[in-house]
Order: sequence, then structure tokens, then C-alpha cells
Amino acid sequence: MKFLYSILLATLCALSTEVSAEEHPLTLKEAIQLMLRQHPALEAATQGVAIARHERRAAKGLYAPEVVIEGGYSHLQRPIGLNLNGAKTPLKNLLSTSFTPAFEELLTPLLQSDWQLTLQQRNVAVAGIGVTVPLWMGGRIHAANRAAELQIELSQASRHSVQDRLYTELIVRYFGLALAQEATAVKSQALDVLQGHMRNAEQLEQEGMIARSERLYVAYRLSEAQRDYDSSLLQCATLSRALQTSLGIDSLNTSLRPITSLFVVDSLPSISYFTRCATANNPLLRRSELAVQLSREEVRAKRAAFFPEIVALGGGVVCDYQLSGMAPRWAVGISLRFMLFDGFRRNEQYRIAKLTTTRYETLECEAHEAMRALIEEYYNKLQAARDEFYTMQKSLDFAYAYLRDQRIAFCEGIISAIVLLDAELEYAAVRLKRLEAAYHFVVALAQLLEAVGVSDTIGTYLHSIFTQSVTFQIDQP
Repeated sequence: MKFLYSILLATLCALSTEVSAEEHPLTLKEAIQLMLRQHPALEAATQGVAIARHERRAAKGLYAPEVVIEGGYSHLQRPIGLNLNGAKTPLKNLLSTSFTPAFEELLTPLLQSDWQLTLQQRNVAVAGIGVTVPLWMGGRIHAANRAAELQIELSQASRHSVQDRLYTELIVRYFGLALAQEATAVKSQALDVLQGHMRNAEQLEQEGMIARSERLYVAYRLSEAQRDYDSSLLQCATLSRALQTSLGIDSLNTSLRPITSLFVVDSLPSISYFTRCATANNPLLRRSELAVQLSREEVRAKRAAFFPEIVALGGGVVCDYQLSGMAPRWAVGISLRFMLFDGFRRNEQYRIAKLTTTRYETLECEAHEAMRALIEEYYNKLQAARDEFYTMQKSLDFAYAYLRDQRIAFCEGIISAIVLLDAELEYAAVRLKRLEAAYHFVVALAQLLEAVGVSDTIGTYLHSIFTQSVTFQIDQP
């Protein structure tokens, strides 16, 4: 009996061996670095920040003068000029009555000439430079620049929100894959043990040493183990592909093996600490505050429509073709434009902007209340996960004590090998549940840090002096 126990124990001890090394071991720190460097969503958010910065530079250009080069060619219906030939006859009559014939003869060549004066030829081309300088636009330009600055902060808050979401997603997938691979290895080893036990049970049944019901019970446990193992393989494949997506890896042949252990933090900061951090760091709260500020700038922009616009103008001709010499070659001036009546459109737009500000202020208050409730929910979830882990620690002690008693009973021939097998499998199951409790804790912590807006500080908790690593491989009974 002791010899049989030794063989069975050596086989079942494989349940707690470590998973063999995969092709690409990956730490959590390396996974985070890959995500920050390669994830397309984060890259798109970074591009959004760059776009906002360029829009800010464009808004600054509203203060600068506009300099344009203009040119054109015209073909007129007829030349522009003066025809004074009709004044010859009255002038001749006046000369004949008022002056001597000798003086009249002197003016005869002048009176016989053509008195048609051309001021502008039919074909004319002009090229010149025009300058426009805004002097007073009612505050529109300042409001546009302030709004552009706020848009940069808004895009940065959006990137922060995307990054925190990706942190949580990575934590869920990274440790989810680690847990699934551990469970798959255990279930694979349990399946091998049950297959060997099934062969032994069939042989013992043929020899009449065990009843048919015991062999059927082993077959039932074997079918369950096979189903659990197949399900674990599918779950590993799904989580592995999901993790590759989070890391920006496209290769389907890449095999990843998370090697950072799950952990539980024994001492956590108070909920008031996380609430204060959320007020200062949460990107969603920051976005709600920026939305209020942007709406206020919109109010200023709409209010500017009630003021006149004053613009300095200037321009000059650079080159021309057949342009009249009487036309001026440059000009400067000031333009004032004021809208007297537009069907009350300005008034309504101004009211809409003010109501929008009031709406965003209400939403901001609601966002703060919702965030406090969310932090409380995640904090309670985190504490519940930690309590669950401590409970599983006690269950592990009981499972160990029970397994030890069953081994003694098996050596003394009191129980059958099936009962011992159940005790071994139960002990492995409790150890997996302990890992699951630690996984729930890590996920809850990631969700809480995302709600607070400090997901990048998860490494601080991982390496805290109050943190204990949790692995499947513990002291063997």
C-alpha cells in the first residue's frame, strides 16, 4: 500500500509544478512599455494633442496682419475718356466776336485738332499688395486664442483618459492570461493523472478488485477534467490574442508568458485619499471643467458680435500695364463695420451660449458626484477582493490539513485512491481560487486607479513594502 501511495503521490505532485517556460516571457513593466509605445489608440490620442497645438498656432495668426498679393486683367467695352469736340463751335463764335482776325488765325490749328482725351485704355492689367490689420474685433480674437489653449488641455485630458483605460485593459488581460495559463497547466496535469487512474480502474475492474461504480465515477471525473481542459485552452487563446492587441502585436504566432506575479496589498490608503487624488488627476473631471471654460469663451465670442469691428487697410500697385497715370498707386485707411440689425440672431446666439455654460456647469457638478460614488464602489470592491483572498488563505490551510489526513488514511488502507485523488484535486482547486482572489484584487485596484486618474502608479503598489506576491507554487504539504 505504501508503494502504491508513493507512485500516486509522485504523480499528483505534478499538479503544483510551475508552467514550463514559453517562447516569450514578459514582465508587466515590459508589457506597459510596449503598450505605451505601440498601441494605436494611444498614438491616435497623441496625434490629437499635436492637432490641437497646431490649431493654437493658427489661432495666434489672427493677431497678425494679412498680406495678400492680388492681380487682374480687364478688357473694357470702350476706353475711358473725355470728348470736348462739342465745345469747339461755341469757342469759335466767342473768338470771332471778341478777338481780332489775326488772333483767331493763331488759334485755328488748335480748334482744328481732335479734342478727344483718353484717360484709360481698353486693356489694363494691375498687380499689387494689400494689407489688412485688425485693430479691434470686439474680443473675438482673444476668445478664439483662449479656446485654442483650452483645446490643447482638453486633448491632453483625452489622451490621459485613453492611457488610463489602456492600463486597466492591460492589467485585466495580462494577469488574466497568467491565471488562465496556470489553470490550464493544472488542468492538463489533472487530466493526465485521471487518464492514468482510468486505466488502472479498468484493469482493477477486470480483476474484480473494485466495483463497476468506482470505474464509472473515475470516467465521470475524467470527462469533466477533459471539458475543463478544453475550455481553458480556448480561454488562453482568447486572452493571449487580446493581450497581443493591447501590446500592438500583430503576429498570430507570438507566444507570450506573463511572469510578473499576482499581488495583494495588505495596507491601502483611505478612501478620502483616493477622492482627493481624483479631484486633482481624473481626466474626465478635467474634461468637464474644460468644457465649462470653453463654453465661457464661446459666450465672450458671441458677445463680441455686439461691438464694432475696426480694421486698418493699406495697399499699393507693384506693376501695371496701361493703367492710367491719373489712378493712385497706393492707399491707406481705416474700416469700421457695425451690424445694426440681423433679425435678432446675435441675441439668440448669445442666449444659447449662456445656457450652454449653465448646462456644462450642472454636468460638472454631476460628474464630481458620480466620480465620488464610483471611487467608493471600486474601493469597496477592492476591499472585498482582499477579504476574499484572506478567506481563501484560511480555506487553503483547511484543504492542506484535510489532504494530509487523507494521505495518512490512504497509507493505512482506510480510504480508496479515489478519495485521495479528490482531496488532491480539491487542494489544487483551492490554490487556484486563491489566485483568482488575488486576480480580482489586482483588477479592482486597476479600476480604482483608473477612476482616480493615476493608473501609471500601479507599479508603486506592486513594489510596496505592504505587498505580498501570490503564486500557485507555495510550500508543498
